[in-house]
Amino acid sequence: MKIAVAIVIPFFILPKVYSQNFIFSDDFNQLLQLNWTVVNAESTYSGPSNWFIKNGELKQTSNIWAYPEPEEYIYQLGTNLYAV
Repeated sequence: MKIAVAIVIPFFILPKVYSQNFIFSDDFNQLLQLNWTVVNAESTYSGPSNWFIKNGELKQTSNIWAYPEPEEYIYQLGTNLYAV
C-alpha cells in the first residue's frame, strides 16, 4: 500500500498544462474541398457519400456502408474524411 500511495501523490501535485498550439484545427468556414479529402470504401452499398458544411458544422447524411451484416458492425467501413 505504501508504494501505491507514493506513486499516486505526485499526480495530484503536478500543475495543469495548457497549450495554445493545436496540431490541427478547422472552423469549417471555407469550402470543404480546400482542407479535406473524401475517401469512400471501394465497394459500397447505398451511397454515394454526401459530405457538406452547414452553419459551420461538418455533416455527412448518406447511408453508406461497405459490408453486409454482420461484418459491417465489425469493420464499419463506408466513407471517411481526411484532413489535407
